[in-house]
Amino acid sequence: MLKIGDIVNWKGCFGMDAPKSAKVENITITGGGKYGDDVDEVSWKEVYGRNVVVSLDNGHWAYAEQISRIDGEPKPRARKPGFGQTMLSRGKGS
Repeated sequence: MLKIGDIVNWKGCFGMDAPKSAKVENITITGGGKYGDDVDEVSWKEVYGRNVVVSLDNGHWAYAEQISRIDGEPKPRARKPGFGQTMLSRGKGS
């Protein structure tokens, strides 16, 4: 789980800069949109792309794709909705 107060590796300049440590002060689940819901914690499986935005103690914010776990473990890969499903298995076929 990614929680408020966790230390993460953060790459500024939209992921182009070298990683630096920063503390998470706020977590917003946006689903890729402009606005979202603030939460105290979120599963690392949901921390991908632009699904989550965090505010950091260094005065910056970051998309999920710009942060990683400080312990060096890779973030778990998230399953995208509908992954591996056919139209029939979702009930859309005839």
